[in-house]
Amino acid sequence: MRILILAFLLISSSAIAESPQPDIASLSWLSGEWEMEGFKAHYTTPEGGQIFSVSRYFKDGKLSFFEFEHFYTNEGELFVTPYPKGDKSDSFKLVNYDPAVKKAVFQNPEHDWPKELSYERVSDDQLLILVSGSEGGKMRVEKFDLKKAR
Repeated sequence: MRILILAFLLISSSAIAESPQPDIASLSWLSGEWEMEGFKAHYTTPEGGQIFSVSRYFKDGKLSFFEFEHFYTNEGELFVTPYPKGDKSDSFKLVNYDPAVKKAVFQNPEHDWPKELSYERVSDDQLLILVSGSEGGKMRVEKFDLKKAR
């Protein structure tokens, strides 16, 4: 009986240890044109092993802010690096991925704000992005509830 239990534990632990990290293609559900009032975003396909995005914010019909994002793999781990106003920011590492609900959470606890970027494909025509973290001792969350533009 001990041998069976030991064999089960070895098989179980090796199955857990060998569960693959998601690759960049796992985030293909981000691709497309997305929008909400005052905000438009475009995410590329993972072709070539990377995903790029450009987001534009509008106020009174004029561009008020823009940001690029770069999703990539480094040493087998997924990262996203934002470029607010075209300036490189710190990178955020993938810390949670749920393929069943198409959700990816990236974190960088050392970054001033935000500390977490969460992307979730809620439905075929809805993408939810949460940008969050503590700022000045208070939790701050920006929610982007985007609809498919095309």
